[in-house]
Amino acid sequence: MGQFASHPISDKELSHTSDQRFSYAVGTMQGYRLTQEDSHLSHFYQSIEFQTIDNTLITIDIKIFAVLDGHGGDESSKFLGENLSGYVMDEIIKRETVENLQRFQTNEALIIHKLQNSFIVADSHLYSHLHPHSHMQRSHGWKRNNSGSTAIMAVIINNEDLYTVNSGDSRLILSYDGTAKSLSFDHKPNHIGELIRINDADGSVSYNRVGGILALSRAFGDFNFKMREVVNHNYDFTTAGSRPESLCDGVVSQRPIVSLSSASTQVTCFPEVTLYKLSAHVEFIILACDGIYDVFSNQDLVGFIRKELAKGKDLEACIETVMEECLDRSDEETGRGFDNMTMFLVACQLGKKAHSVMESSASSDALSQDLDKLSINSRLPVVSAARKEKEYEETEMYHEWAERIREKVKRELGLD
Repeated sequence: MGQFASHPISDKELSHTSDQRFSYAVGTMQGYRLTQEDSHLSHFYQSIEFQTIDNTLITIDIKIFAVLDGHGGDESSKFLGENLSGYVMDEIIKRETVENLQRFQTNEALIIHKLQNSFIVADSHLYSHLHPHSHMQRSHGWKRNNSGSTAIMAVIINNEDLYTVNSGDSRLILSYDGTAKSLSFDHKPNHIGELIRINDADGSVSYNRVGGILALSRAFGDFNFKMREVVNHNYDFTTAGSRPESLCDGVVSQRPIVSLSSASTQVTCFPEVTLYKLSAHVEFIILACDGIYDVFSNQDLVGFIRKELAKGKDLEACIETVMEECLDRSDEETGRGFDNMTMFLVACQLGKKAHSVMESSASSDALSQDLDKLSINSRLPVVSAARKEKEYEETEMYHEWAERIREKVKRELGLD
């Protein structure tokens, strides 16, 4: 489980960003770990050209959130935090041939393919980043960098379609009127589908770990478990009529070598992708590393956050409280609550659209007074009227969303 400090580093890095539809906060805490190996990213892209299966161009808006839970060092998670969204966008905007487009019956399937391919591309670039001179060092005792990282990513297109892209055991869940819905699947070596792939790639699982070492079956990095050429133990000599010899790691084998795809290695970064249609019933989205879910069940976490929101806490304060609760529930025997912690809390402000300030009958003086109350003018002394309207609406829609959550929780608890 790695080394731990005797006391946790409970300092937290918290930030908040307002948006008309998806205001969010993100927080990280090192905890009992000797180092912080997590990373995260968030990027919003507007009016991106996308080539549909009909070979026409449309414009889409894209929002990306991701938590990268590193292990064996922070090299992999740090690289992905800086670059993964770029590889995703490169795939999204890439022009496909007509032949490639004809492989897909829906644009959603095309997007899923692009998201999966972007992870494979990112892993390849990560390998080059971690081993820039590997071709020169093999003859001098060269060893692979063994760092790795999980990735849980939310890709929201046009504020409607939520694509969950998962490789590893971090999770994305959402609150559907207070009920937790999981949109990701933990990739553990003892799960049957993962176990079959590992065995087929000449690997083994012991103590619920790949090779008795790695507790994950999918991740970026971990290149010691991504050998692309393995011995074919299923080779049928009776039908082949001969016993060809082949070379594997300098040892002559009586069985031929099988070349594996990136999705077929013992450990792979190839992600599972789910599509979920967002609606006004979705209250918020949580992306978090397993350090959070080691302590909270999915429903426990959703209920805990809703109660904190009902108390009037903002998104940052909710995350801070969750992490403090994880420390309070920590257990040295099981290691629960001892991991790094990173968490996104995304408010889904998908209910009634806030009125347009510029279309209302409010005067510009009244607007300025409202902005002063919100401390917006103090941050931006000179801004355009359109920018003022946008910031006002973002803040107003967030407060409307928070008030709806508070009222629902109060009704559920019989506090009306």
